[in-house]
Amino acid sequence: MKKEIVLSETRTDVSYEQKLARIEDNGDLVIEYYDRSPVALKLFGDSDYELWPTVRAEQKDTVLLELIKDKFSDRTSIQDWLTQKGFPYELESYV
Repeated sequence: MKKEIVLSETRTDVSYEQKLARIEDNGDLVIEYYDRSPVALKLFGDSDYELWPTVRAEQKDTVLLELIKDKFSDRTSIQDWLTQKGFPYELESYV
């Protein structure tokens, strides 16, 4: 199972920025930001800057549910997304 995913990554001749999300062994969700650029040097006095907000494992499921609520607005959008990403799922209905 994937425990880390790159959210975005940008490289230029003078800078590198990366955002990633990972699940720690203890279940915590960490969103990590890394910036190595002249801007970081100017703002922070160092050529690189790192920041990592951490959501404790006990709150991770709530974060997931809130993200689903914010991203998927209709009945089929989450099914389409799961299919596009290759996640297996079961579909049940009652008529």
